[in-house]
Amino acid sequence: MLLGKALRCQSQCNDAENAFLYAIQLDPYNTDAHYELGRLRGEMHSYHRSNDIHKQLTGHYTVKYNETILYSCFNEQTIIRGLLSKLEGVVKFFVDIGAGDGVTFSNTYPLVLDGWKGVCMEADGDQFYKLSYHTKKYNE
Repeated sequence: MLLGKALRCQSQCNDAENAFLYAIQLDPYNTDAHYELGRLRGEMHSYHRSNDIHKQLTGHYTVKYNETILYSCFNEQTIIRGLLSKLEGVVKFFVDIGAGDGVTFSNTYPLVLDGWKGVCMEADGDQFYKLSYHTKKYNE
């Protein structure tokens, strides 16, 4: 049963990825392209939130890509890591506004795994409850 769910999830993710790749080949000044990118991002976000397959398999809503666990939604963590690697004397402290649960689609959780400390803020009560649990866990 779980394998069947995983295969369906993989197929749907592949379809979404192909649609995304098609969308980014459109003219960047075309408002339809921007609309399509926003729509696809929302669909991917909703799909991952509603589908527990990654959580069942990994404990969190994460995806592996080239043996790197992706916590961010569109691999922003790699961009952030690349930018930070070019800076010298960086104080390892972050502020995450709209942190969600602190792990799912997080751009800062990979920093936590690299030894960073920070402040996470979330207005949604349900997400804040999960965020409180996760931050206690990784601030110990």
